[in-house]
Amino acid sequence: MSKRRKQPPKPYQRRSNGSSHFNQLYDDLLDSEAFHGLSARQKVLYIYCVRESHGQAMRDSGTANDALFYMNRALRTEVHELYAKSDTRCFERDMGALISVGLVDCVRSGYEKREKTVYRLSSRWHHYGTCAYSLPDTVKTTHMLIDEGKRMRKQVKEASE
Repeated sequence: MSKRRKQPPKPYQRRSNGSSHFNQLYDDLLDSEAFHGLSARQKVLYIYCVRESHGQAMRDSGTANDALFYMNRALRTEVHELYAKSDTRCFERDMGALISVGLVDCVRSGYEKREKTVYRLSSRWHHYGTCAYSLPDTVKTTHMLIDEGKRMRKQVKEASE
């Protein structure tokens, strides 16, 4: 049996001397209810999250977990040019949406110690929209927990009036 030859990339897929790295996005994900519910900017953020996995966070953790990644201010504003430097609120809302639908999990929040937050690509989206889907507090960012607390206090205040 002969070896299968590696097919060269097509001209519309990359530049002739460009990077040899690529990221797979399967149709199951692109056609899922979780992905369809995202805004265009959130979908682009997810694509860059996939791109950042296999990177520095994996090397820093010392494990072979290629689903870990960072998305710090420098990456999202200067490298990928997704947000303005002063636009932290939009980033937190968009990352919160990715976490809410099960595409991303927050592994370690760096909010309190002013460190990089570590995220992980998640497979919870497989169950999104079913009774088996859950959003545990352990995968939420600090900003999501703070916003949730504010909403609960507001509801209690409105109920007591």
